[in-house]
Amino acid sequence: MTWELSLEVAAVHEAAVSSHCQSRGAVALAVVDAGPQARLAADVGFERCRVCGYFPADHDRDATETDLRLLLASLGLAGDHPLTWRFIEERDWLEEWKAGQKPLAVGRRLLIVPTWVSDPGEQERNGRLIIRMDPEMAFGSGSHETTRGCLEALEARAAAPGGLGRVLDLGTGSGILSIGAALLGAAAGLATDNDPVAVAVCRANLARNLPGRPDAVQVLETAAIPDGPFDTVVANILAPVLLSMLGRPGGGPWGGGNTLDRVLVPGGTLILSGILQGQQVAELIDACRRTGWGDIAFRPLGDWAVVTAQRPPA
Repeated sequence: MTWELSLEVAAVHEAAVSSHCQSRGAVALAVVDAGPQARLAADVGFERCRVCGYFPADHDRDATETDLRLLLASLGLAGDHPLTWRFIEERDWLEEWKAGQKPLAVGRRLLIVPTWVSDPGEQERNGRLIIRMDPEMAFGSGSHETTRGCLEALEARAAAPGGLGRVLDLGTGSGILSIGAALLGAAAGLATDNDPVAVAVCRANLARNLPGRPDAVQVLETAAIPDGPFDTVVANILAPVLLSMLGRPGGGPWGGGNTLDRVLVPGGTLILSGILQGQQVAELIDACRRTGWGDIAFRPLGDWAVVTAQRPPA
């Protein structure tokens, strides 16, 4: 037997509420869309959600509820967010979580669909390209802001003159960015990661999403930046690693001149994420400028951001 604590909040507060439940001893969490109807959104997942935390039968509910109400008050949410406790039979938590997952529209052309969800109807699909993806053990299911932001940046590049061309996906994780690039018309792709689990997951996802196209994306297990040339480079990693790739002095294995402009063609596009807003964005933009990049822009994504830049034409 298990206690379920549930409450509805704006999606922007989901992380704080979920983290609180975990810190108070929740053995499982479920987050589902609490909007008036199932819908797709181009920029975000959903506006409101129901967070459900599951606690052991002997859990101290009063203490957890008191602490949670203090958290809600600190977020300015006191008084209009009722908390509901329910005693329930044991359930299959994985299946419970799966049942709450829905197709996620990204940008104008992509639709990310969990592998266990049936094919969307024509109206729901609305001409979008489908990416079948499971979270599994590698980063990149499409739910995180940085993943969606990179996919949208790839879509924008695909619609620009010259398209995506040859794409390098650094730190590929699940391979979702390489899959998106291939579906959006990339001429060729190379995905790299230094994690053997990620490499295996990436290869499986590529085979699932690009049947009959075994040469569309090559996968390489390495921490180094492969030789180019590439027309588009996308890296959704972490800011310190990205800074080192841009040649920041003392910035790790890529510092000291072994920079991303070495592998990009003149006029090529760089897409960077895994960057927190604020100081990290400022440092990345400064590093791009010092490297001589132009058309530098950033797009905020919740607490995160995507930075794009272009290597100057020859």
